[in-house]
Amino acid sequence: MTTVCRAIGHDEEVYPDPFKFDPSRHMGDNPQLDPFKFTFGMGRRACPGAHMTEMTLFFNVATLLAVFNLSKCIDDNGKEIEPKIEWVNGITS
Repeated sequence: MTTVCRAIGHDEEVYPDPFKFDPSRHMGDNPQLDPFKFTFGMGRRACPGAHMTEMTLFFNVATLLAVFNLSKCIDDNGKEIEPKIEWVNGITS
């Protein structure tokens, strides 16, 4: 089944330029096929734990984010420091 899912995920008729990371292909007015529909199998051979896996991942990320206080840095005068926004190339952008 893994080979079939890999073949569907790399089919150029389903996903133009399948080896390019492009999350925007799943958004907009005409989104491409959702990979969740075939990654965990189809029909009678569908993985019974697919929904549990998705929810577990969601709860793990939500729990991890809940322990952080996301806010802007504060300078010596107690004012928030507005971050400088600029485009940077690299492994994380």
